[in-house]
Amino acid sequence: MTESGPDQLASLEGELNTWRKTMFGRLDRRGDAFPALKEAVRRAGGGDQKQVELEDVRALLIAVVAAAEANEPPDVTADRRARYSRPAVIREVFGLTVFSKDANAKDRFVRAGEAVDLKDPVPHDTMRNNPGAYARQLATWIREYLDQQQRAAEVAPVAETSLLVARDDDLAWLHATYRDLVQRGGGVFQLWGIAGVGKTTLATQFAGQIGPEKVIGIIRVGRRGLFEDDLRRVLGLEGHDTSAWSDEHCEARFRAVVSGRLRSIRLLIFDGVDDPSDVIALVPKGVTVPLLITSRERLRFPEDVTEQLRTPPARRVKTFSEEQSRHLLRGQVADLDVETADSLA
Repeated sequence: MTESGPDQLASLEGELNTWRKTMFGRLDRRGDAFPALKEAVRRAGGGDQKQVELEDVRALLIAVVAAAEANEPPDVTADRRARYSRPAVIREVFGLTVFSKDANAKDRFVRAGEAVDLKDPVPHDTMRNNPGAYARQLATWIREYLDQQQRAAEVAPVAETSLLVARDDDLAWLHATYRDLVQRGGGVFQLWGIAGVGKTTLATQFAGQIGPEKVIGIIRVGRRGLFEDDLRRVLGLEGHDTSAWSDEHCEARFRAVVSGRLRSIRLLIFDGVDDPSDVIALVPKGVTVPLLITSRERLRFPEDVTEQLRTPPARRVKTFSEEQSRHLLRGQVADLDVETADSLA
């Protein structure tokens, strides 16, 4: 990342070591300002200079580790040494789960060993003998995360809507199904299709047509850390103060809230669902607003679930046509000539 003047993130490793050794509830008692971590939060937010709280820093760390986990090679578990710096380990070492958040450094390392199934005591000692490695790893991931966001922001100045592939038929189906579910007092509908086909983008585009962010609840199912934050955001939009609640309390409260009368939320989205049981766990009694699910395969629910879940309307998101591929390429690649776009499409 290019900087003008001194590197404002230079103290990242030192601040992360302080964070690693301290229970979250005691961080603010140390008087540490965490200037580099707070600067990272501002950059991740596009330069917003609002007051940055420790919860904002923790939310950024959760997002950074989740991004690293998404890019993790599938065969990393085969390398025992590499397992010490896996996202699952970093998440526990820095207190980014509900159990490790207010654990001491020793207990965090024990949980980290359990996270990668290291049952003998030696690995725990090995992990504790080089704690600085974890700060260096997380600092590297933070810089990579911010670099990726900066590169995304520096894409050629093309109108945002021009990057979207037109899916008018899919959007029409979503709106018609949504209106039908509103009249029924809530219910479930589903978008499914292969990875990378644009389900999340389509769902987000549809949500933007339904209303502003304050009436949309998006839950990134299966994205540990992000999932818990999403539940808290929805509860916050519904007027609940979750600051003193555990993640388990939030999940239980979410189940109760979505099965009752929602005051603000007009559309729920469960993004990236792999298992029907994840949906059942969150809405066991049904839902009082339309709930859109995105998944790679069409979900099949058991017969003993509520009628809303048993046979939800579903639409397959198909791969791009040649024309759609051409449109996407020319929108995302600056100065791409027509002939090359045609060939690639």
